[in-house]
Amino acid sequence: MMLAILIFIIGICFLYIKHKAKTMDIDDRTKKVTVLLSRLLMIAPLIGVVIFTILLTTLLHGRFLERSTHALILFVLWMFVTSFYVEILKHKKNKFIMLCSMAASIVSIAVVVMLTPLERYNTLLYRYFHGYIAILGFGMLALFYIGHLTMKEINISK
Repeated sequence: MMLAILIFIIGICFLYIKHKAKTMDIDDRTKKVTVLLSRLLMIAPLIGVVIFTILLTTLLHGRFLERSTHALILFVLWMFVTSFYVEILKHKKNKFIMLCSMAASIVSIAVVVMLTPLERYNTLLYRYFHGYIAILGFGMLALFYIGHLTMKEINISK
């Protein structure tokens, strides 16, 4: 239960950092890299679906709901980590954004490491929520796109 709340807090922290970063200027030296990473993050779910479909049809048989929700949660957390890294690169001069992004990255990576083995994921998260964990995963994906698209309209178009 606490892990689900922690994952949700990571999403809220992501929206907060994106909201704070809206009004700040992007560091010119890293603008090219951050724009590229931001665009890659937008298409990453499609690439992930293709890879997961190939794995599921060829190697991984059985336990579909467990495996798919596990992949979704970890994938979204890695997207958050990458986005926090982009924020660190964009706003090197703003210590508040940098520290918040670093802290959120560390917490996100800790949760990913904790949930990476499927059996531990089943023990810590899946056995309490079963199929409802998909709602958390898709909700986090929606939070990611809400934060990312509102940020994109303001800063990347400059």
